[in-house]
Amino acid sequence: MLSMNKSVKTSNDNVSGSRSRRSSTRRGYISRSDESKLRAARKSTSMRITIRARVVLLWNKGESTSAIARTLGISRQTAGKWIERFKESGTEGLLDQQRSGRPQVYREDCIQTILDVARTPPRLLGLPFQTWSVRKLEHYLNVDRGHTIKRSRIWQVLNHEKVKRRVQKEKRRPKI
Repeated sequence: MLSMNKSVKTSNDNVSGSRSRRSSTRRGYISRSDESKLRAARKSTSMRITIRARVVLLWNKGESTSAIARTLGISRQTAGKWIERFKESGTEGLLDQQRSGRPQVYREDCIQTILDVARTPPRLLGLPFQTWSVRKLEHYLNVDRGHTIKRSRIWQVLNHEKVKRRVQKEKRRPKI
């Protein structure tokens, strides 16, 4: 254990002699309702929410950002970020925020076209087969309807909308 003497700088002192951000009045900063929410969030199924709640609870006990980061295996910047978000927005600040990300590539009318075509028997569209395969559906949408839709996206839309499996998988023919 390190001995503390007057020449050693304490965690509450900085170069100018004033107190740093860490203060002894931090304990009890969290209201009882927020603390109960955070304790419940520690048992959350989302590991991200669990870690964020633990960060704030440890901070409330008076732990430094560095100690919290070491304890939880995260960076000091991450621990500081969640403490600041909690200070600004309370427990709501610990939830994931909307991310910008890439805009949706397929417009709503295109998705509706996929659903309409998949629910229509191919014979009614003048095609020589009775059921859709994903390849046939992709070909029809891309060539006859003028869309550019990937096969994987067609399956995503059909599965998301829980379209009945009238669409059948094509069996791959063995290469000879």
